[in-house]
Amino acid sequence: MPRRDLYAVTVIVLSGILIFSVPLVHGIGLANDTLLHLVWLKDFVVSVENGYFIPRWLPESFNGLGSSTFYFYPPLPYYLGTVVTLFFDFEITRLLSVVTMLLIIFSGLSFYSLIRDKLSNNLAILFSLVYMFSPYHFIVDVGVRCALSELSSFIWYPIIFRSIIDIPTNKFSLITLSLALSGLFISHTISFLLFLPFWVSFLVFVSINSSRRSEFLFAGVFSIVICMLTTAFYWLPMVYYLDEIHASFWYNLDELIAHSFVGNTDKYDYGMQKNIAPIIDMVWLYLLSFLVFYFFVVYGTSKSGYGYFLFFLSAIGLFLVTTLSSFLWDFFYFAKRVQFSWRIFSVVEFLIIFSFAMHYKEVGVYLRRSRVFQYLLYFLLMIVVFYYIKLFSTYMVTVPQLKEAKALQIKALESSYGAEEYVPKYSDNKFREELESLSVDPVSFDESKVALKNLNVDHNLWKLEMEVLSPSEVVIKQFYFPTWKAINARTKESITVYPSTNEGLVTFEVGHDDSYLYIYIDVTPIEKYGIIISLVGLFLLFFLTVRNRQRIQFGMKGY
Repeated sequence: MPRRDLYAVTVIVLSGILIFSVPLVHGIGLANDTLLHLVWLKDFVVSVENGYFIPRWLPESFNGLGSSTFYFYPPLPYYLGTVVTLFFDFEITRLLSVVTMLLIIFSGLSFYSLIRDKLSNNLAILFSLVYMFSPYHFIVDVGVRCALSELSSFIWYPIIFRSIIDIPTNKFSLITLSLALSGLFISHTISFLLFLPFWVSFLVFVSINSSRRSEFLFAGVFSIVICMLTTAFYWLPMVYYLDEIHASFWYNLDELIAHSFVGNTDKYDYGMQKNIAPIIDMVWLYLLSFLVFYFFVVYGTSKSGYGYFLFFLSAIGLFLVTTLSSFLWDFFYFAKRVQFSWRIFSVVEFLIIFSFAMHYKEVGVYLRRSRVFQYLLYFLLMIVVFYYIKLFSTYMVTVPQLKEAKALQIKALESSYGAEEYVPKYSDNKFREELESLSVDPVSFDESKVALKNLNVDHNLWKLEMEVLSPSEVVIKQFYFPTWKAINARTKESITVYPSTNEGLVTFEVGHDDSYLYIYIDVTPIEKYGIIISLVGLFLLFFLTVRNRQRIQFGMKGY
């Protein structure tokens, strides 16, 4: 590694560790989604330790009733937590702090790789630090929301843009672009959908200004195909089982979207929006201010189309989070799946910081020409610093608060309460409302017909030994999901599994011959197909990598 890169990596890593020094010692604060990620991270790590290398069902969620979370939720940040546990034995609250810190650090390193060739080393480091600790990225996604998956999306934006820029010169950029898109998809699928029109627009723009348009077109199509192939293990079961979860959360999407626009005065009355609305408005104003300033700089000095086009993309992003764009969200049904319109801030923040980095010299030239704009920039920076300090002091909590938050987190972990939208759909409303305080026997049956001799639960595998006096119904303490399977351990015959009437728990009929039973989460054909397709995608990437190396080694043109 060149000395300049080693220096940059050292500064970025140490900056991340310094900022997270208190949470690393005392645990992360109690943000909106902290408890969810603690529960999911704990159960995910335990699942991998038990040999489920693609965890989908979390048996300890919802007070031991189980959850289908990872049939639907992107898993990559949780794999990072699992990798950390291979080297360090952190308790779960500290592990979440470590994972959050690593995601921030990786985003800084990613941004540095994007701009290292465009600026001096110190300036590249400075812009990378700005990207790491920008208001939406750091204050909102870490301090306010603990949005672990959205945090990880910031890693992939710079890599995607760098790969597009390098298509004519770097023979491996096609492979890097494919992997980055795949990483974004299984980090935060919503961010993947939001970022899709932005990076495609950038690719088309760059290709128009290049004599090698066919290479750009091929790269765009090929990378999307490879992304869909390599991530099939995740999205194929997700789509297949989407109707199997309780959908009350999704029914409220219209209301959720309606209250999430900047400029909507009603949003302060809607749940989480009451807390986050002021900071969202502030982020919008700060980004808008810099965008307006940037326009004058580009208009006055830019000789490359990059400046105008990045300004155009950023302006579209800011427009999409205001009430003025509400008609677009109604027109595009899939857009409502993003839940909150202001998620686009993650994309806009990246675009504006990248724009300033790309045109830093032009900004300097323009400032030297006009004292008015010098003072305007200083004024904007003072406002940003003032609000940043105010927000930092509000949301980056003190040590006593962290200790109090940790006590609440440990209490929540005892019941492993999950997110309502991932409850299987078969339980009734009353049962779902009582989940936190619910007490259910591990196995329920008619004692006049069945006697339980032995019960052994090994994560997602239940082993029952019973004496069946007459045919009866047996219920185990796990939510029903179509992937549950029951077999007679002796005859290997399958037993039909179905949801109980009100609770939606795993239920099956036993007869005289069903003394030994295995009940477990099965790997269904759709999951196997997804895994096979993903392996095919990875094989294609490996083949192209090896092939490219061989062609370049012999002086031939790579793909």
